[in-house]
Amino acid sequence: MGDRGMLNLLQKRRHVEALRAELEGLRGTPVFLRWSILDKDGEQQLLGNWLRSVVAERYVATSDRHTVAAEVWVPLPARPGSYVVKLELITNDPDEAPLAAILTEPFS
Repeated sequence: MGDRGMLNLLQKRRHVEALRAELEGLRGTPVFLRWSILDKDGEQQLLGNWLRSVVAERYVATSDRHTVAAEVWVPLPARPGSYVVKLELITNDPDEAPLAAILTEPFS
């Protein structure tokens, strides 16, 4: 297939989401951007551990009001269908609720 063929395949089998967020009052605290793919209704996570909870970025705020931005590359599932991506900002504490969460518009 070659490098060019693989690149074309990857470009066709992905979805990209852009994110911009303000981290307020979190100076020095590690914050992680996590994504997961769900069915189009946003209610059921897809099978497969790699689709359940993927950490895409790590940020450490350097001020009390810190802006972060990212483009998240999400591979499309092999099974045809309509999906949404859940984006969450979380801390390193597994018992703490996400700082923020959003569902994207459905895509296929």
